[in-house]
Amino acid sequence: EPTERHRAIVNDYIQLTEPERRETLIVAGTNEARREINRMVRESLDLTGKGREFETLTRVDLTQAQRRFAPSYQPGMVIQPEKDYQKAGLTRGETYRVKEALPGNALVLQRQDGTTTTINPRKATQLSVYHLERAELSIGDTVRINRNDPGRDLTNGDRMRVAGVIGGTVKLESVEQRDGRPARALELPVNKPLHLEHAYASTVHSSQGVTKDRVLIALDTKSRTTSMNLYYVAISRARQEARVYTNNRGELPAAIARRFDKTTALGLERNRNTKRDRQALQRNGAADGKAIKPPAHKSPELTKKPPTPRQPRQYGRFQ
Repeated sequence: EPTERHRAIVNDYIQLTEPERRETLIVAGTNEARREINRMVRESLDLTGKGREFETLTRVDLTQAQRRFAPSYQPGMVIQPEKDYQKAGLTRGETYRVKEALPGNALVLQRQDGTTTTINPRKATQLSVYHLERAELSIGDTVRINRNDPGRDLTNGDRMRVAGVIGGTVKLESVEQRDGRPARALELPVNKPLHLEHAYASTVHSSQGVTKDRVLIALDTKSRTTSMNLYYVAISRARQEARVYTNNRGELPAAIARRFDKTTALGLERNRNTKRDRQALQRNGAADGKAIKPPAHKSPELTKKPPTPRQPRQYGRFQ
């Protein structure tokens, strides 16, 4: 069923002219939906199998609250500090692989040379988090930069087009044009994972700050990520037209009336963290027979009842 809905989005996108596509943004509620839509668009544009595969880093959409809790990080994720953390042995800009999360909010990271270090993400707060993936890049592919690179004048969110793949470099041209030609061109070395991803579809989180004439939005009423905040961020990306593609038009108003904010995320992660620590302590068990007590997690408690959400108006076209 999701595939059928995503196919409808792709068909509408493909029917647009090239200038119209440049002013169109596809927004997906989940990373799984984003990947499937990107794959379908590339197949429809006959780009699949025409390029080379490279290691890429795709940003993980974690809230600031989630990034403070070790259980939010899955083994294999890649962390890149935005500042030096000397006590933890982390260097700004270097990449570290998540090895495991331990009780007490401890996160074990592996360096490039195989050595490890342990950090507390509550104290090391300026971390960017990525999934390491392999992506095919073909000439004509549209990609989105997902990390600032002042040395190359690249900003997180920049949309570029693949102009060539030669030897150890990928040549990119900006989607924006001046006098009918790309506004700028650059080359990226491929000896390290590339900070880019296919840009036909983006998650709601990644689309923040982007505005286009036309926005095509994939919303699943059964997804836990579908909420009032997500809906308003997605719908506000459009200057002229927004189309919503959903699995159930009747359930959509209730789904986008749900609230899911950073406080909710903090509560969920706090509960997961406490449960994980308790289970680990029980597994390890004190051999000397001492009583085992789960560690106390200091975190703010909700003192106010959240307001009852108002039923939002239905904007855009629902399909």
